[in-house]
Amino acid sequence: EYIYRDLIDNLGNKFILLNKMASVLLKQWFVKKAIKFYEKAYNKKPSDYDTIEILSELTFEIKDYKSCIEYTVLYLKNNPRDPNKLTIRGFCTEKLWDKKWAVVQYKKVLEMQPYNSEIKNRVEKLEKKLEKEEIEKENQMLQEEVIQQEQKQKKEQKKEEKVKKQEKESVD
Repeated sequence: EYIYRDLIDNLGNKFILLNKMASVLLKQWFVKKAIKFYEKAYNKKPSDYDTIEILSELTFEIKDYKSCIEYTVLYLKNNPRDPNKLTIRGFCTEKLWDKKWAVVQYKKVLEMQPYNSEIKNRVEKLEKKLEKEEIEKENQMLQEEVIQQEQKQKKEQKKEEKVKKQEKESVD
């Protein structure tokens, strides 16, 4: 590690040195530090798909799903049918925000690996969750509609009572 630090200090942020330093740190289980050096290497040479792949894997490992999606998308531009990266993208998307989009990613994996039981189970589970959420959403909307109707009826009833009261007072 110290040799590469000295080289980087003396020669500057050269792509190869940054990658080597990251690799050394990774072997010592300093994953977050390694990521920083891989990111510096990526900034020097954004077209290096090996570095992008490593960043995708490492950010997934530390559960930085947002960064993982970014690097995985970059990687998939060059390797659009990589089932491992599509799975990772699906998982991260599922964890962050969009179960429907995750299902789309998982189904792409199933096109390439139709017997992948883990992904099949994940798709089935997500589709059930989505269906349940949709039903709950519809029920919520129906409940809100019923409440609005009840409020509307109460307002109309009050108006009618007020009109009747006014009519009664005018008759007297």
